[in-house]
Amino acid sequence: MDLEVKWVYEAAMAKPAEGSGLMNRVSELQRSRLKLDELGLQLEAFWKLLRRMRAIEIRTYCRLRTYTGPRGIRRGSCGF
Repeated sequence: MDLEVKWVYEAAMAKPAEGSGLMNRVSELQRSRLKLDELGLQLEAFWKLLRRMRAIEIRTYCRLRTYTGPRGIRRGSCGF
């Protein structure tokens, strides 16, 4: 079962946008093994990765929505 947890966790971290279902499986496996400390660390790492990805998406969106017009005047807004 340790190997299954490792594989499923690595798959979730590799594709975090699609990894929520995989993290549910990791949670089930870790709870059944009573590895709650390890599960907590895994969930925290996954959440931090999702936050970083979301921040990158927002910065990219802002760059696309904001441009410099004539005379260096910034136009547009990212809305956040």
